[in-house]
Amino acid sequence: MSIRRHLQKYLAEAMGNFFLVGTISLLGNPDTGVGPNPLVGPIAVGCVLMALIYAMGHVSSAHYNPAVTAVQLVRRDIRPVDAGMYVVAQLIGGVVGGIFGALIADDANVVGYPRPTHAKPGAVLRAFGAEVFFTCALMLVILHVAAKQQGNPFFGIAIAAVVVAGAITTGPVSGAVFNPAVASGLVLRHCVVTHERTCGTAVQGLWLYWVAPTLGAAIGAVLFTLMTTVPEDDDMPESAGAARQRRERMCLTAEDDCGDDDRECLRVDTGSHEPSDPKAGDRMCLRARGCSTVSNPAARDK
Repeated sequence: MSIRRHLQKYLAEAMGNFFLVGTISLLGNPDTGVGPNPLVGPIAVGCVLMALIYAMGHVSSAHYNPAVTAVQLVRRDIRPVDAGMYVVAQLIGGVVGGIFGALIADDANVVGYPRPTHAKPGAVLRAFGAEVFFTCALMLVILHVAAKQQGNPFFGIAIAAVVVAGAITTGPVSGAVFNPAVASGLVLRHCVVTHERTCGTAVQGLWLYWVAPTLGAAIGAVLFTLMTTVPEDDDMPESAGAARQRRERMCLTAEDDCGDDDRECLRVDTGSHEPSDPKAGDRMCLRARGCSTVSNPAARDK
């Protein structure tokens, strides 16, 4: 793949997060009217995410999320070098998008940095659980509709729907980020543009939005594997008749399959000497394969 093609992928990841975090940064702008309504904001984010997935999914697969990229790396769907560059591009796009959104919004009302919204005991644990829960659901949907069901025209809608549902239900608990790059962009935007005196607190809480989404995505990938992996052997127990027919088929073809190498292996494994009669060696091979020489017409002739 050419260098230009790689750069196109990285640019798509950066631009996706630029518009995503920029949209989130504008949610607190009183001129837009979306701030006071807890439903309109998540719908706005879901709409822009859906549009970005459909727009640039053919370029970079539209990860827009370091947790998703990490799972794809473990699944060997992306090269390590590309995975690292994806994360760098996502972070750069998120930071620039957050700063740009804050500059064109009212700084006094711009959306703050992600953090547990309640200072009650256990708030961090509840926020952690919320991020794990919906990132797991998000990863499951991504792998099922985008990876397993290739060609599904509704994959963008399904992915965006999970984000909207998570933002509506867990927004009051954790801020509903589900994306380390988005969290990093909002925190660094907060430090650069808005309230520098609380920058240290914002950075200290950033670990939650890296660990929880990554853990949730990993759990989702494991569940996807358990649901879609086809076992090599049939789960149904083999009947006695089927087992006998299988052994007979093995015996009928054993004369062709059992050669000098097989008899040599038998001699080494059992400590016996190779018989001088080649037909006796074939019968040994049949018995080693779980066959009865009596059940094999070819063996009876010998």
